[in-house]
Amino acid sequence: MGKLIFFVDDERSILHFMEYTFKNLADYDVMTFQSGEECVKHLEKDPSLVIIDHNMAVTQDSMNGLDLLLKIKEYSKDIPVIVLSGTREEDIIKAYSKFGATKFVSKDSFFVDTLKEEILRFLS
Repeated sequence: MGKLIFFVDDERSILHFMEYTFKNLADYDVMTFQSGEECVKHLEKDPSLVIIDHNMAVTQDSMNGLDLLLKIKEYSKDIPVIVLSGTREEDIIKAYSKFGATKFVSKDSFFVDTLKEEILRFLS
């Protein structure tokens, strides 16, 4: 088994795309989750990297991206976390950085290439 990457996004189509795109990148295994809660239940599998969406749909009982980051860092400060977002608001980026996000990647037209570079950088 290679290094394990978790992708967390509330949009199933994004998860399918990410899994298809990244499962053959080097020797990486990919697990996808539609909620932060699902991801937290599997942290004992010790992912090498977690990639989360900032804008996950939030209900009264669910966690947003920042909540998930805090749970991951509570479990292990050593797991690198990349945050994906369509926003470029400095306050949001600073909040994620403050609480331990390793990298913030903007969902622009080149984000997949940027994400590939970051994954290879963190896991090589």
